[in-house]
Amino acid sequence: MVDTRGVLAIIAAVAFLAGMFYYRREREVYAFFLLGAGFALAAFWGLLGMALSRTGPTQVPGDIYLAMSGSAVVMSMYFFIEGRSTFRER
Repeated sequence: MVDTRGVLAIIAAVAFLAGMFYYRREREVYAFFLLGAGFALAAFWGLLGMALSRTGPTQVPGDIYLAMSGSAVVMSMYFFIEGRSTFRER
């Protein structure tokens, strides 16, 4: 059975792979925005994990999910800013 977090993980993985594909094809603007979207989905995945860990017993504490979400938000911001600056240069 696939739940919401599983679907988010699959979509984020597809966004990461597409971003890497576009980066290898030297289309940096698309790559940066796809990588930023992938990290934004990863941050949302971590927040959902944190919420689920607070409602019942889990193997991973909620603080770990919060730390993962925080780092994913920072990476998402980096790739969106990098994509915007690359877009403006063209």
